[in-house]
Amino acid sequence: MAEEQKKSFLLYFDMYPSIHILPIEQKGMLLDTMFEYAQAAAERDSPPEEILARYPDMSQECRMAFRFIAETIRRDTEKWREKHRRYSEAAKVRWEKGRGKCDEGDSASRRDAELRKYVHQIHEDRKLDAWESV
Repeated sequence: MAEEQKKSFLLYFDMYPSIHILPIEQKGMLLDTMFEYAQAAAERDSPPEEILARYPDMSQECRMAFRFIAETIRRDTEKWREKHRRYSEAAKVRWEKGRGKCDEGDSASRRDAELRKYVHQIHEDRKLDAWESV
């Protein structure tokens, strides 16, 4: 089943040279802004400046690094949305095809029903084994 919400964002090795030179306090602010922006970008189209406004103490170097990283996060989020859309459409198609097959009573539906019975029986047998060992 496809994810409904984006749960992550990526950091790339080629970002490190820009981040490495920042003082530790600025790196902490940069990390906060990256998380905030990634969440905002996943929920809606959010400009990086909206997040930067919350960090008036951020240095110009850190702001520049954030803008580069924010563009990558935005681009990755757009790719995720497109992939999510394609997967959702494919799932709908599979669902519609599957519903039609179940109505026809094909061999796959019968196999699924038999497997469910088998799994249920194993589960019941394990319950009995647990009671017998008491």
